Order: sequence, then C-alpha cells, then structure tokens
Amino acid sequence: LQLHPSVFFSLKTLEKVSKLTEGFVAGDLEQLVERALHCASFKLMQHNERQRLSSTTMAPLLSQHFQVNVEFEDFKDALKDYTPSSL
Repeated sequence: LQLHPSVFFSLKTLEKVSKLTEGFVAGDLEQLVERALHCASFKLMQHNERQRLSSTTMAPLLSQHFQVNVEFEDFKDALKDYTPSSL
C-alpha cells in the first residue's frame, strides 16, 4: 500500500496493525500512521547518518532520494504511550 510516492506499507503489516487497533476511529488511525511514519523516518535518518559517517565521501544526504518502508515495529513503537480518543 502506498500513501505517498516514497512511503510504503505492506498489506501484511497493516493486517497485523488492524488487530491492535480495534475500536480506533479514523482520526486515531491517522495519528497512528503519522507517528509510525515518524518512527520509520527517524530510523532511516539514523541509518543514513551512520552510513555517511562511515563512508569516504561526504555527499549531503538531502541530495539523495529515500524510500520509507513503515514496518510493524514502527507501528508498535507508535502505539507506545498513545491513547486513542475513542477509548
């Protein structure tokens, strides 16, 4: 499933997430997706920074195009300390 040209979710991931979000309303799900995307983006930035520091070239990361795959672990992290409005 693709929501943005560079953001991807697998159907398997979304099936797992659906089991954890029973009773969530649309707004809750929207916030959860935003939080999961933030978690995935942060991990990607950390990974790319480590790669940049260990490489011999110092090309700026912002000039590169990245694909963000939001995984089940990102949703689990996003659910930590999150209380949906419907509960």
